[in-house]
Amino acid sequence: MFYAFLNHIFFKMGSSEDSLTQKHDLTIRAKNITLEVVDVSENMVKINSNCAGQVNGTLYSGSYNDTVEAIMMPDGTLALTIRYIHMINRGEAIWGKGIGSRGVPDTKAIARLTA
Repeated sequence: MFYAFLNHIFFKMGSSEDSLTQKHDLTIRAKNITLEVVDVSENMVKINSNCAGQVNGTLYSGSYNDTVEAIMMPDGTLALTIRYIHMINRGEAIWGKGIGSRGVPDTKAIARLTA
């Protein structure tokens, strides 16, 4: 369940509305390409995950790459750090870093993400 969550963590951020009816300024479609278990203990699992794909929006389109560092706690909550770069079609780059957290998943494996 945790691995499946990582594949979609930044691309299907929680909402009670149907995502097909929402308007988005930027859409990212990406797949997980690597997963590294960095540390494991009784109290947490720390992983690094790399994703690659495409970004499309009203202002620009291009390729997308990110690295996510996630620390999973025994109760199912996560602390996240993401570093990303968009290489846009005009030959420019946009990059950044963000942090967030995820709550405990419900019975459908859906959890609220705060970024």
